[in-house]
Amino acid sequence: MADSYRIQINTTTETRNDLEGWELVMFRGVSAGHKAVPTVWSRVPMSKTWSDTTTISWTDQYVAYVSTNPILEDNVSVHGTSECAVDLGDIAEVNSSNSIKKTTLVGEKTEVAIINNSGKLVCGLKSIPATAGSGTSPKPNMFCAVPLLSGAEDFLTPMPIAALIWLQKPRVVDAVTLKAIGTVLVLDIKDKDRAVSYSSSDKNPWSDYSPKVDKIVLRGQDQEFVDALIKEDPSLLRRRIESVDSTG
Repeated sequence: MADSYRIQINTTTETRNDLEGWELVMFRGVSAGHKAVPTVWSRVPMSKTWSDTTTISWTDQYVAYVSTNPILEDNVSVHGTSECAVDLGDIAEVNSSNSIKKTTLVGEKTEVAIINNSGKLVCGLKSIPATAGSGTSPKPNMFCAVPLLSGAEDFLTPMPIAALIWLQKPRVVDAVTLKAIGTVLVLDIKDKDRAVSYSSSDKNPWSDYSPKVDKIVLRGQDQEFVDALIKEDPSLLRRRIESVDSTG
């Protein structure tokens, strides 16, 4: 069963007036291989439908993708070349034509594995982005990008982490983001129903979060921002080493 999430955001009328024309930009956490980067996952505009209490929500629906664009620099968009729907535990394979397809093989139940039978690529996961209110379910957006070397494999595990930031000039979805370009709230979403507050008049705008499990990343704390979203799993290195040992 797909996981569903809700984040209740409390604001005042003054804050909503101040944020007119702004967007709540969101990122997702992932455990992946070396040099993985976060990408813009969701953009939720401040609108007249927002009230003192507004709930944004989503239900995970994963898509694995590959891209022939190897440039993973800040504010550069990743354009998918091929994609396929996946669930956690699935293994997808990239053929020599750079097309990705889900296989009948079964992997670890917490991750998606991508096997590369082509040249150097970029791969990652997409998921349905968060929205405020009801309406048509949007298409999945990227939330990470990972180098995928020739003849290698990547293992991607979505983490229960969501980062929220209000931006007056938001980045496009799927854009690599390596900088903390505002005050970021990094939420632990193991509890799938969270509530926080935001005030445009306070020096520390985010409140009502749990400092024990959540964290604030300030503008300019770029490495802290990336580290909060990207978890490099040392077990993946061990798995690769064991694979090499078993073949020779």
